[in-house]
Amino acid sequence: MPKMNYRAALDWGVNLVILATCAIVASAVVQNRARDADFDPRNVFRTGDAAEVLPGVKYDDAQATLVLYVRSTCHYCSASMPFYRSISERLGRAARIKLVAVSDEEPGILTDYLNANGLRVDVPVQFQGRSRGTPTVVLVDNAGRVRNVWIGQQPKEGEQRVMAALSTFE
Repeated sequence: MPKMNYRAALDWGVNLVILATCAIVASAVVQNRARDADFDPRNVFRTGDAAEVLPGVKYDDAQATLVLYVRSTCHYCSASMPFYRSISERLGRAARIKLVAVSDEEPGILTDYLNANGLRVDVPVQFQGRSRGTPTVVLVDNAGRVRNVWIGQQPKEGEQRVMAALSTFE
């Protein structure tokens, strides 16, 4: 049996490790793509389902609660801020609806982001919620049931639908 030199054995071992690493990475990519292909953001919150339990939020404290899922790094969240400010101003006059902002970012980042955009909310919540997409807006009634869900930056018609849904609680 021929002797394998040290250098050839080392090269063979390194190549084996590289192949194994590539196989693991490829497997992870395939699994993530398959999971994401099955994900439909419209199925995260369904009308009539129990709303997600959020720390510091009691849905029965108001007629309704409007929950905004946002991130400071989300372009569509920032583009939606003027609309969210108009909601906040409208709700400021009607204390029957509570406004909550949820982000998986640190509390200071969320608070700074809201303040920088002039958005007043009743409760800022740092929480890894069910929403995987931002912005997402969920209207919850005082029984803790999801009444409406809007995903993504809303066009003018979507903004009108949000306002119409809010008017049923004012």
